[in-house]
Amino acid sequence: MKSPNSFRHHHNHSGEQKRNIVIQITMFILLFSFFVMLPTIFGFLLQTNSSIYTGLHILSPIDYPVYYSYIQQTKEGHLAFKNLYTSEPHQRIINPFWLLIGLFAKTFSISTVAAFHIARAVLIPVFIVVLYAFVSVFVTPFKFKHKRILGSLFILTSGGFGMWVTPFLKEKSVTLGEYAVPPDMWTAEANTFLTLLHSPHFIASLTLLLLFIILWIKSFHNSKSAWLAGVVLLFWFWFHPFYIITAGALVAAYTTVLFLTRHPDRTTALFNAIRMATVSSPAVLYYVFLAQTDWLTPVRAIQNITLTSSLWLMLLGYGLLIPLSFVGWWRAVRRPEHRYRILATWFPLHWILIYLPIPFQRRLTEGLHVVIALLAWIGVLWTWEKLRNRFGFARGAHIPAVGVVAYFIFIGFSPLGNWLTEFDVVAKRMPHIYFSQNIKTSLEWMRDNLPHDAVILAPPDIATYIPGFTGKTVYAGHGVETAFYHCCKKQETQWFFKPNTSADARATFLKKKNITYVAVSKEPFLEAPIGDNAFLKIVKSLDQLPYLQKIFFNQSIAVYRVLL
Repeated sequence: MKSPNSFRHHHNHSGEQKRNIVIQITMFILLFSFFVMLPTIFGFLLQTNSSIYTGLHILSPIDYPVYYSYIQQTKEGHLAFKNLYTSEPHQRIINPFWLLIGLFAKTFSISTVAAFHIARAVLIPVFIVVLYAFVSVFVTPFKFKHKRILGSLFILTSGGFGMWVTPFLKEKSVTLGEYAVPPDMWTAEANTFLTLLHSPHFIASLTLLLLFIILWIKSFHNSKSAWLAGVVLLFWFWFHPFYIITAGALVAAYTTVLFLTRHPDRTTALFNAIRMATVSSPAVLYYVFLAQTDWLTPVRAIQNITLTSSLWLMLLGYGLLIPLSFVGWWRAVRRPEHRYRILATWFPLHWILIYLPIPFQRRLTEGLHVVIALLAWIGVLWTWEKLRNRFGFARGAHIPAVGVVAYFIFIGFSPLGNWLTEFDVVAKRMPHIYFSQNIKTSLEWMRDNLPHDAVILAPPDIATYIPGFTGKTVYAGHGVETAFYHCCKKQETQWFFKPNTSADARATFLKKKNITYVAVSKEPFLEAPIGDNAFLKIVKSLDQLPYLQKIFFNQSIAVYRVLL
């Protein structure tokens, strides 16, 4: 019989072990979060008085000013948001995610760019905590804690062959909204590491997806978890309504599977689905209401042409994760627990979702990498166990080193390459990454001096940035946010700024479109600079128009008030 001292010693040892584990996990989370944020920190450190960091990066740089515009509007006192890229009257929308970040920026007098990236810095460790909890649902018991940490790291850093094959792919014309590149090189939703490099609302969205899955699995043992899952869905759907399709399809598919197989928990699944749908329904009904009452909502949905890459490119984008995930999927199919059956249902269903005949297919790739990588990790663990039992080499000191090198060559190379590319574009001070002092001064002047109801006509490139950095409305500036951009407004704007366009035609256009200000810049950010001569030629042609009054000018930009 053990003495009380031996029990006390065992308890102390167990408590110390748990503390060490918590410390290890915390260090892992903090170090990886710092690693992801390093390119952004580097960008702020390189900022000078004449070269101002915009906080933009290589993935969808034109979308960042859209997010900035929400934060800027909140800082100006608005609790609901206008679309500052469309000048026609429309309803303001309520987006709780950007509202929270805007209130944070307003409360602490933080710049829009800083608030955006502080939100990323806060949400990355939150995501990793939820990811670790998610992996822990499938990697049990707790004694496999290192497998949980490694599994989380595997999901965070894994990719496909994109970095290897992209240089060899021929450039070709593709449909609007589609790119002939593997997704691990450019699709933020389709790769977990790219999600962390992108916007805070992408990070929050993926976090809520995983939290929803965790609570849904728990709901089969405790119905309270279904109500909590409904709360998660409510907030998730409200700021990212695309994923009503993802969550709804997954719950419906799995509940249907249980009924078709006459599983004893089928009624539990149905009632849990009803509970989740009931709690999250206000968000769904809100967007149904907007679709019926606000003309701009369905137009933006139709214009959100984000098509999923061809299947062969998607397979290249996940590389070796695909065969490994099939091993894990085969293992999951053979397990009777709900958590594995949900995983087994999720995997094939998600491949179907990303090719649905809807314009925003690619948005639905969110979460696909997580389920693929998790199943791949399960496949790795099972394969490794079989090899160890068969050949007995798992304890060889050289094996882990070889495995790490092989991992970064065949699986982790694309995420690492994208991380290094972030440093490269920052170090080169690419035009959309850094503004000149002239551009900064002009944007601040427009923010502080133009009226809140101003409608600004500007060339498409500079117009992309005006709403996010000034809080003012532009006539045209974004392919999704600007109504009828690709069919009409982009061409109209280009026509207006041609020096040979007649004065009468310009006047008619400005009056018809209710445009109150005109701005022109010589520093486009995503296209080739137009040069001093071309800029001055455009300015000279505008100066000759009697209904335009120049109210601001520097070496990079000119702003006019429309007197019609």
